[in-house]
Amino acid sequence: MSSPPTRSRRSPIRFILFLICLALLPLSIANPIHAAENHNCEEVGYWGHGETNATASAGDILFYGSGRMLKITDMTVPAVPVELGELGTPGLIRDIVVQGDTAYLAGWNAGLMVVDVSDLSDPQFEGSLPFQFPAYNLAVDGNLVYVAAGNAGLRIVDASIPTAPVEVGFFPIPGYCADVDVVGNLAYVLDRYSILHVLDAAVPAAPVELGSLVLPANSEGVVVDGAIAYIACRSAGLVLVDVSAPASPAYLSEIDLFGSAYDVAKQGTLAYVACDSQGLRIVDVTNPGALFEVAHVPSVVASLAQRVSVSGFLAYIANDAGLQVVDVRVPPSAGELLFIATPDDAHACLVQGNIAYVADSRGGLVMLDVSDPMNPVELARHPTPGIAWDLRVAGGLAYVANGYDGLRIVDVSNPAAPFDVGDWDDAGFVESVELKDDAAYLGASLGADNATLYVVDVSNPAAPVLDEAIDTGDEAGDMVRDGDLLFLSAGYAGLVIVNVTDALNPFPVSSVAPTQFSTGLALGGDLVFLTDLVGEVRAIDVSDPDLPEVVGSFATVEGVYSASVEGNVLHVGGDAELTQLVRCQLYPDSMAP
Repeated sequence: MSSPPTRSRRSPIRFILFLICLALLPLSIANPIHAAENHNCEEVGYWGHGETNATASAGDILFYGSGRMLKITDMTVPAVPVELGELGTPGLIRDIVVQGDTAYLAGWNAGLMVVDVSDLSDPQFEGSLPFQFPAYNLAVDGNLVYVAAGNAGLRIVDASIPTAPVEVGFFPIPGYCADVDVVGNLAYVLDRYSILHVLDAAVPAAPVELGSLVLPANSEGVVVDGAIAYIACRSAGLVLVDVSAPASPAYLSEIDLFGSAYDVAKQGTLAYVACDSQGLRIVDVTNPGALFEVAHVPSVVASLAQRVSVSGFLAYIANDAGLQVVDVRVPPSAGELLFIATPDDAHACLVQGNIAYVADSRGGLVMLDVSDPMNPVELARHPTPGIAWDLRVAGGLAYVANGYDGLRIVDVSNPAAPFDVGDWDDAGFVESVELKDDAAYLGASLGADNATLYVVDVSNPAAPVLDEAIDTGDEAGDMVRDGDLLFLSAGYAGLVIVNVTDALNPFPVSSVAPTQFSTGLALGGDLVFLTDLVGEVRAIDVSDPDLPEVVGSFATVEGVYSASVEGNVLHVGGDAELTQLVRCQLYPDSMAP
């Protein structure tokens, strides 16, 4: 996936979380203040779907992760997959290993997760074991699960009691433990920073390093077959290592795959490499000293191939846009059989009544029934040709800020059956949208003539027309309208206030310079709360929009990207792989809007 450069500073909201704050920390608006370490928040529901990061198969049954959801699909007829069951889990699914009736999941911040899949239509969560750092990959040998846990090293877990897995061993990795494979008593552990470690794990409580080898580039995935380790070695491509002598692993060969190699699977004499934007590369490894590529299956447009697994004649490629299924029976003519689109990064959510509207990046516009927040139900998914980044809904129409494809207008009067109405795309990267009367305001990265705020006439939704383009000083990110005023978080231009009394003829009236790159904002009464990359939130009094004044600030976690106000409570979204909302009481009740 090729991300728009100006938005790489914003971490996407991976899941829509509904949080209830049990206790609030009183804060003073007059002085700098800090959020409590324990925010005492409780999750009461979530829509756990997201990008695909992991796949595994057992015969004709495919297991794959979609965000926090474990999906189980019957692939007996590959072109017509049949979904059998799914299960929401506590963590983002990064890897899956299935043994018998048990699926072991690397659940990122949730650690190791164990799921009973004896009934494919009704998988049951059994237990989990979190670690200090995210669980990234895993390997299973009998009742022992070897977890590559990033900076926490290699963790060895006894899962003989699935409801209560317990750690029995640990081996520190100097860099970042990215992957592991196990053969007999030997564990082959990959340090992302270019080192293969070979461990004797005969005594799980005390693994011992036998040997190691420095690799030609940063490394992500390893699989061992016989006396050879096959390593996805990023810029070096596929690297083969002789591990016949565990104490002295030796470099054999490598092949450049013209991309960044992230994962590898092996079947027979072929190695299958998930190669980032280059898709799937299939390499003949019959002669380790003379590797050659036999087929290439391009990645889905604007997506990154991250994981691969192979079962029989099917290769399953997990990428950030979904799941590719490829027929590899005749490698030189290997081709995609089908593409299973899975939800992508949820960038924005708007709730009206019992319907939640989600701007789901390449997953398009998603409508959810949230009448029961514990069990949100997807009503419809409407594809948008660009990257759905933000949205507003009015008069039965959804106005979607659609990245490089500008504005998309969708009829959502029936949330279960949305359809396109109109579009406008003569801008830079559109990342926010607001509405007033017949005007749609689009915040964008630098477009033509340095414009960052576009005013589009949507009086005829089927034929939107550009009315005006305004330079706000930097990319226009989050926007909030209050009556005749439009408030913009404009990167290094800080807070920009625009008068929209005449909806189609707005003009800037004032601004407040930032201390860092401004990322988001929220409005509460006469106060605007402006967030930035280093985690500072500043309270700005805008009771006189011509003379806005900073009246307080406080620090949160580094990298706050979004905010909203409900009553006297500010919600902020932090920079984390699993972005969560934190509630902090901002000002005394007497000052509440």
